[in-house]
Amino acid sequence: MIDGKYAIALQTPIGSMRGSITLVTSEEKLSGILEVNGSRYPFSGGSVHGERCSFSSDFNTAFGRIRVNINGTVHDDLFKASGNTPMGMITAVGHRNSKP
Repeated sequence: MIDGKYAIALQTPIGSMRGSITLVTSEEKLSGILEVNGSRYPFSGGSVHGERCSFSSDFNTAFGRIRVNINGTVHDDLFKASGNTPMGMITAVGHRNSKP
């Protein structure tokens, strides 16, 4: 089960950031909310296969709105993910704060 809220550290092309991600599954479907720098980015339509997950979300940046495709894993309470943007790679690592 990957459901829960994770405190995450992100490495982005414009620097390091902290935030959280909430993951919610329904069978093999994934939705949730990514919260970074006071902004909330809901997503839906993602997928889950065992410990692997993937989703897409639109983000507001200093360079405009961009879509990021994220691929990640959850093992025990550890979340790891990465995604490519037009500006470069984003990586995230975090630990689950709470389970549903």
